[in-house]
Amino acid sequence: MHQPRVISEKLTYFPERKIGQESHGGIAFEGSYEGRSVAIKRLQQANVKLVRKEIESLIKSDEHENIVRYYGVEQDLDFFYIALQRGTCNLDDFVKLCGDENNKDDPKRNLFGDDDIKPLTKHGRPTQFLLTLLSDIVEGVKYLHKLNIIHRNLKPQDILIFKGPGRVRAKISDMAITKLLPHNIYSITNSSTGCDAKDWQPAERLVPGQHISTAVDMFSIGCIFSFCITDGRSHPFDTHDGRELHLNIIENKMDLKFLSHFPEAEDLISKLISNDPKSRPTAADVSIHPMLWKSDTRISFIYQTNIKAREDLNSTFSQALNNINIGIINSNWENILDDLIKKDMQTRIQQRCNYNVSSILDLLRLQRNLFNHNKEKKILYQDWKWAECEDLESYFANTFPRLFIEMYKIIFQYHKQDEDFKKYFDESHNL
Repeated sequence: MHQPRVISEKLTYFPERKIGQESHGGIAFEGSYEGRSVAIKRLQQANVKLVRKEIESLIKSDEHENIVRYYGVEQDLDFFYIALQRGTCNLDDFVKLCGDENNKDDPKRNLFGDDDIKPLTKHGRPTQFLLTLLSDIVEGVKYLHKLNIIHRNLKPQDILIFKGPGRVRAKISDMAITKLLPHNIYSITNSSTGCDAKDWQPAERLVPGQHISTAVDMFSIGCIFSFCITDGRSHPFDTHDGRELHLNIIENKMDLKFLSHFPEAEDLISKLISNDPKSRPTAADVSIHPMLWKSDTRISFIYQTNIKAREDLNSTFSQALNNINIGIINSNWENILDDLIKKDMQTRIQQRCNYNVSSILDLLRLQRNLFNHNKEKKILYQDWKWAECEDLESYFANTFPRLFIEMYKIIFQYHKQDEDFKKYFDESHNL
C-alpha cells in the first residue's frame, strides 16, 4: 500500500501516484485537501513567482464552470503544494479514448460511464458531443480574456475532462505561466519562449521580442480544434515534410486540405491560425461562429434565409444566394440526392410543389420542406443510406458541404443587422 505524505492537517498526497508533469518543474499527484479528493501540484520553493502567478489567476477565474477550481495551498521547506480540482483525464487522452477502437482496453475508459465515451466525429464532421466540449474550451478562454488574463500555454494536455454530473465537461487548467495584462493595456512584449507547447503556439510567442496579446490563445484554440475534429490525427502546420511543427509555424507554412470537406471549420480555423494576431477572431467571435452551431440553430438559420430570399426573388441578396457554387456538374443538385428524397420530391411535384433543380434557392426550399415534415417522414428515413447521420440537417451538410458557409457569408454581408438575423451574430444570444 502506498502511504500518503502528510503536509498539513488539510493536505496530503501520494508521491507514488503521479498524474501529470509540466516543463517548468510542476508535478501533479493524487491527494486530498480538507477531505476532498484533489490533484496536488507540487512546485519547488524556487518557483515562488510561478506559484503566486498561478494562484492569482486561479482565484480571479475561480467562479467559472470551464476553469479548474482552486482549493488552497500549503508548503514545507522544499515545496509549495497547490490543491486543484481533479479532472478525469486530459483532452489528449480523451480524444484517443473516443476516436480509436484500439483503446477499448485502456484503463482510463473505466473512469467514465457507458454514456460518457462517444464518437467525436461522423463523416469527418464533429458530433454535438464534441461541439459541446469545444464550446466549453472557448467559454473558459473567453472568461480568462474578460479578466485580461492570457493563458499563453494552451494545449490538449492543459484541458481537463470531467465526468458528470449531467454531462462530460472540459475545463482549462495549468495557469502557471498565465499573464495578467495591466488595465487598458492589450498587448505586452514577449520576453521569453519558455513554454512547453511550441506546436500549439503562434510565431509571436515563439520569437522573443514580439508583442503578444490574448490572440496567442486564439491561435492555440485553432490548432486544438483541428486536433479534435480529426480525432487527433491532424495539425494545421503538419505539412508532412519532416520538419518540426513549430518551425513551420514561425515560417507560416500550413496545410488545411484536411478541412476541405468541412468548410465552416476551414473558415474559422484559417482565421484563428493567421500569422497576423490582429486578424484572429476573439473568443467571443468564436463562440458564435457557425462551426459551433447546434443542428436546430442551423435549421432555424436556413428557415430565416428562405423567408428573406422569398420576400424579393429579384433582389441582389437573392441573386447572390442563387449564384453560390456548390460544385455540382451542370448545377443539377437532384442528381446526388438520396433516392428516398428524390421519391419525396416527385410526390411534392405531383402536389404542384415544383423544384428547379439548378436553383440554389429551390435547394434551400427543399431543405426547409423536409425539415418541416421530418416527424411525419421519420419511418421513411430510417432506412436510407445516411441513417447514421444525426438528422436531416447533417445529411445536407455532408451532401452539399459548401452551401451553408457560403449562405452564412451572404447573410453576414447583407442582413446581419436585421432583427431576424441579429441573434446569429450577437454573442449575447445563446445559440
